[in-house]
Amino acid sequence: MRSRDMEAPGSMVEARTTLPQIYVDDSDPGIQYHGSWIHSPISDPENFNYAGSVTFSNTSGDTATYTFTGTQIGVFGAFEIAGTFDMHSSYSIDGESVANFIPASTVVKPAYRQKFFAPPTLADGEHTLVITNLGQEMWFDYVLVTLTSSTMSSTISVASELSQAPPSTSSTTQAASPPNMQATTSFAGSPPPDTHLSTMYRSLPGASSSQPSTTSSISNIASTLTSSLTTASLWSRLHPPDSTP
Repeated sequence: MRSRDMEAPGSMVEARTTLPQIYVDDSDPGIQYHGSWIHSPISDPENFNYAGSVTFSNTSGDTATYTFTGTQIGVFGAFEIAGTFDMHSSYSIDGESVANFIPASTVVKPAYRQKFFAPPTLADGEHTLVITNLGQEMWFDYVLVTLTSSTMSSTISVASELSQAPPSTSSTTQAASPPNMQATTSFAGSPPPDTHLSTMYRSLPGASSSQPSTTSSISNIASTLTSSLTTASLWSRLHPPDSTP
């Protein structure tokens, strides 16, 4: 009888590392504005908004378009002025309407770097996002793009005595809800497992419903797995924004 060489259990370890994200400010030339948008109508010396700037629209029908390559995108904005306003906005990807964002109409006090929109994971490739103001005002701050699929896997052979990988951990970070406000984002499909908004999601063609997670990697290979992703040309955009005061 022919015997097969068998590898010791656990000798193949799958190492994962979180893929990079880029912050695209509202002033980025790649964002195309149509309508009566106004860039930085309010001074922001303390950088409450990302990079200290925000773009404002008070005309229903104004749009902002951004084409990106990746698997995830989030849209963040602000509630700059206390008062009562209609702040309804809608979002489409690749020509398909995906969501409407309807925050509470009353702003008790300003809030910054708030998540307005985040669809399910998209098929890896080029996509076009269109943001449409449907209310009396909208304060757009930045978009956050995940460059490729949610994780990069590498199968690595290691000695049996080193085969025990560190326990997996996951973490989720999201913008805080505006003070004394409730927001609704309407989708079609199944909601993600964690979000501060009331949501229903639509499954996009070629998309996965899973959300990105941060998974522990083996320390002595982490730099090798990530070195190709952290180039000098991306460094300024990979740096995360200052935390909200």
